[in-house]
Amino acid sequence: MVRTRQAKTDGIDVPDIKVDDPDGAKTLVLAQAHLRHLNPFPHNLGDVLARYERVVVPEMNLGQLATLVRAKYLVDAQSYNQVNGMPFKAEQLATALKEALHAH
Repeated sequence: MVRTRQAKTDGIDVPDIKVDDPDGAKTLVLAQAHLRHLNPFPHNLGDVLARYERVVVPEMNLGQLATLVRAKYLVDAQSYNQVNGMPFKAEQLATALKEALHAH
């Protein structure tokens, strides 16, 4: 029964993910590629992730999305998260992205 249910989920037609970034970008922020579907992930997500040297995942939780992306696609997704009930500020994200860029 579990396999039958998983086969039904895998058969759902999810639109491909589109990335809003300039050509030649080396870092993907999973905000430039907004994931609207998590189960199943878009079928082209693995190909999209493979095009980037770094993947940064800003999350308003404890990093669950980054964990899923790492496990399924074997990419070193860096999680930037906070759990304080407040949205990210642009300055916070800019600082986190600069740190991610200089970490490699």
